[in-house]
Order: sequence, then structure tokens, then C-alpha cells
Amino acid sequence: MLVTLITTHPEYKCNKARNDIAILELDSDVTWSDLVQPACFSSKFADGDWAVVAGWGRTSENNTDSDKKTSILQKAKVAILNNDVCRSWYHSQGKKTKIDHTQLCAGRKEGGVDACWADSGGPLMWEDDNSNLSIIGVVSTGIGCARPFLPGIYTRVSEFLSWIQSEVDKTNLVA
Repeated sequence: MLVTLITTHPEYKCNKARNDIAILELDSDVTWSDLVQPACFSSKFADGDWAVVAGWGRTSENNTDSDKKTSILQKAKVAILNNDVCRSWYHSQGKKTKIDHTQLCAGRKEGGVDACWADSGGPLMWEDDNSNLSIIGVVSTGIGCARPFLPGIYTRVSEFLSWIQSEVDKTNLVA
């Protein structure tokens, strides 16, 4: 299976983390299995809920030969944070990071668990009370990996549903 088209959001700029989302078109249909399942999108999660981020990126921010990207899919359980709380945590560390309404933060105050380099584009998933899995975020940016008071910053997928649907409609694909 190959990616045949990448459509980035028209307002995305590489030097800024805003609108950090893209749609990938594949050369063939996805075959669902026990390991590959469709996911929904949701905005019903709440601050303080737990979510899971997944990726094949680094397992720590140390740049050593023993810490190259992993060949085993990793996952981490992180708390969804209110944007004001996230902003205050970043500012408490001397960072002037802005958290836009199209972004969300997830992590832990004490650090230790987070997405890391090369996880970008990976899913932040939330499970509702009925065990339905939804993608609520896309790994976007942050400072370091799993540092205290510096949670990961994700693209808030629910803010881009209209754009996703319009792009899908243009190509007659299924969302």
C-alpha cells in the first residue's frame, strides 16, 4: 500500500505549528482486520480525560545510537489538558509558547510519559464510555520529550472536520 497524494492544510506553515494536519490518499483500499480498524472523530472528550498516543518515534529525547526510532509501535497514556493550564505550565518553564484553539495539549505534570521526536503525525486517541475509539489529536509539536510541565501539543482534529470533509468530497473518497 502506497501513499499517492498528500494534501496539507492550506494554512499550514512549516515554521509554525498551527494547522498541522494533512490527508493521505492511498493507492488501494484498506483491509480492516483485528489490528487495523476504522476510528471515529470526536470532540466530546473533557479536560482531565486520559488518551493514548501512538508512534514509532524515539523513546527518549537523548540522541544516542541505542535510542533510534523503534521498529515496535509504542503507546503512552497521557492526560488531556485545558489549553489555559497547558499555557501556564509552558510559561512556568520560561517558554512563550502559544496554544491556539485548534490545538490541544496532553501529557503529565511530572513528565516521564509523552510522544517524542519522529512521532509527528501519529494519533492521539480517546475512548468513550462505550469503548468507541476516536482520534482527537495528531502529534504536532512540543519541547523535548516527556519533560515536566511541557506536555505534547497536538492538532485538535475536531477543528478541522469541515476541511477534511471538503477534501474527501473533492476526491470522492470515504471519510
